[in-house]
This record gives sequence, structure tokens and C-alpha cells, in this order.
Amino acid sequence: MPGKLSLEQRTLCNVHHQLGVPITETAQALGVTRTVYRTIQRYSDTNSHSDLPRCGRPRLTTARQDRILIRHSLANRKDTIPILKTSWNQIEVDASDSTIRRRLFEAGLSARVAKKKPLLTDVHRQKRLDFARAHADWTWVDWSSVLWTDESRFTLFESDGRVYVRRRLHEEYKNCCIVPTVKFGGGGVTVWGAMSYRGTGLMKRIEGNLNSQGYIDILENYAVPSAHLLGYGDNYFYMDDNAPCHRSKVVKDWMANNNLRSLIWPPQSPDLNPIENLWRDLGIAKKHIRTPNCTELFQVLSTAWDNIPVQRCQDLIRSMPRRMQAVIAARGGYTKY
Repeated sequence: MPGKLSLEQRTLCNVHHQLGVPITETAQALGVTRTVYRTIQRYSDTNSHSDLPRCGRPRLTTARQDRILIRHSLANRKDTIPILKTSWNQIEVDASDSTIRRRLFEAGLSARVAKKKPLLTDVHRQKRLDFARAHADWTWVDWSSVLWTDESRFTLFESDGRVYVRRRLHEEYKNCCIVPTVKFGGGGVTVWGAMSYRGTGLMKRIEGNLNSQGYIDILENYAVPSAHLLGYGDNYFYMDDNAPCHRSKVVKDWMANNNLRSLIWPPQSPDLNPIENLWRDLGIAKKHIRTPNCTELFQVLSTAWDNIPVQRCQDLIRSMPRRMQAVIAARGGYTKY
């Protein structure tokens, strides 16, 4: 760097430095930036380009030790700071909790609440990918002819159940940052509902475990009437998931005898069913109202269901092409939906 200046310039630099002329004026006189001037002056004083020793406590760990910590955290996303500290101490790094937290933060790793998603196997991923590819050219107009149905369970009392993982931004749907879930469990109210581009259909409370005969009753007295209520007549596709009672022989026979056209739905795919977003809306509405028993809970849910705006349903159906593309991009894996 000093070789870029003439002898006269370097002499002028030293004179200005000795006279205490401000850095900006000196740099302007030399025709260089302040950064270049500082580099020249450091070389003149120390005959080296190396940074001068800084004040403050020296960094406790080396770059190699930091990489070891980061690799361990990435391989064990749910490990807490005390666990990481114990592991780090095994390579003779005596660091405090705050030091470990700073090193992880420098690497972009922060403790965040893990997303909960259904457990996906390789078979599930492939079936999801096949479905998304088969419907990649469907527009929202095509999806608007689908009657979406599902069951969901709402409990009287909910626990937090949070699990923290250490991850970077935009890693929330990576396999190692997900908490797999299974359907249902606990006490409360189970409901069946239907929705479409034209709004919500009927809702039914399910007593006990739903079997094939109970599901046929829902199809006959709630699903088909919902389609008629929404103005579809017989011109629609019926969508439900792969619950055993949905796929029994007697249910398939009833659908065939009643000309009910159904979509072949991929397993473990609530992110592709827009009615799941309405269940979430109901869960939020429920939190703001105290319900001491299951009867009142169902009344709250039923009222909230009937008050869902049609525009909300339309926005969700319009997202279906994006959902297909998200599954394809994730190669059948988790999506943000």
C-alpha cells in the first residue's frame, strides 16, 4: 500500500501527522481516502500492515473451537446451553453460558420455538410430491370446485407444550428443527366441518370414536347437504384425508353408489388442506372465551365457524397453486403452510 504513494506524498503524510492535522484534511491533501491514510500511517509507525493490539479482554476461544461448538449445535438442535457447555468443556474450553450464547449468535443460531408438523416418512414424501406434480397445473379456479372436509379436536384446557431448537433464520421447516406430531389425543370436542371457495358448510360434533357407519351418516346428512347449501349441486370434488374410517370398503361403496367424486389425497398433508387454516382460526377464537364444559365449547366453535368470512375461504383456495409449488420445491417435505 505505501508503494502507491510518492516519496513527497509520504513525507507530507508524516508532516501532517506530526502537526496534528485532522485525518480528513490529510487524506484530502494526499488525494486518498481516510482508510488508505490510516493504513499508510500504521505502516510508517510499525513497518507492518498488521492490526495493533486492541484494548479489552482477549477472545477466549479459537476459531477452531468455535467451529466445534457450532457443529455440535447443528447436529443436536434441541441441546440447551448447559448441555453445550458440558460438551465444549470436554475439549478444555472453560466458557461461560453468555460466551456460548454469543458464539452461537455470531453463527446465526438462536433458540426458537420448534414448529410442529406431522411425521413424514420417505413414502409420505414421495406421495406428497407425486400429488403436487399431478396438480401443478391446477389454477385456483380448478381448486374452487373442491369441497374440503376434515375433523379436528379442540380441548377445554391447553398446555403450552413448547419445544425449543437452535436454528438459523429460514430453517424452521428443516427436518431437524421440526417436532413431529400425531393426530388427536386428550379430552375435548371433536368436530367435522366442510368449506369451499364459496364459504363454510355445515359443522357436526362427533361423539366418541368415528367409525365407518358414523362417517356415512356425515356424508349423507352433512357433506352432501353442505355442497348443495353452497350451490355446487353434484358438480364438485370431495376431499377428505386418509383416516381409516374414510377409506373403508363400505364408505367407498357408498361414495360410488352416490356418485361422490373424491380426490386421492396424499398422507400426512394437512398443509395442503386449507380447512386446517380455519381450524387454527377457531382455536384462536376459542382462546378468548372461557368454556367450562364441552357443550359450551362446541357452541363457541359453531358460532365462530358460521362467522368465518367468505373472503377468508377464497384467499385460502387461491393459495393452493402456491402450496403445490412449495411441496415440489421441498421435494415432498415440509412447507410453511
